[in-house]
Amino acid sequence: SGNGVQAQAGPVRIENATLVLGPEGTSTGTLTTRLVNTGAEPDALVYVTIDGVVAYVTEGAGELAPGASVSFGFDSEQWINTYDLNAAVSTYVPVELGFQNAGLVTMSVLTVPPVGYYEGIAPNPPTDPIPR
Repeated sequence: SGNGVQAQAGPVRIENATLVLGPEGTSTGTLTTRLVNTGAEPDALVYVTIDGVVAYVTEGAGELAPGASVSFGFDSEQWINTYDLNAAVSTYVPVELGFQNAGLVTMSVLTVPPVGYYEGIAPNPPTDPIPR
């Protein structure tokens, strides 16, 4: 889409990270991205925050075998969601991705509305699965 942020943590590439805001009237968002493990050892996504709040990651979705490529949020059953987001369209939000071996990556990720290319992208599950 051209909006995505690129980053690298050791052998793990983060490609096209974009934060799609949830349906109007909600405080939700979905991080769309692709994680690529270019290394010879397995790794795992073990920690994600979006705007300083711990995000929900589909259980088991963060496993990255050597040479693996995992998509989140777009044309995928894997999700990285926030249920406590207060950000306007076209702003940058701090996102942290923590990997078991590759370490921590901090990025500023653009927010976009769920229209056009991003239509249909919304948090799955649609409600916060983490008890507060």
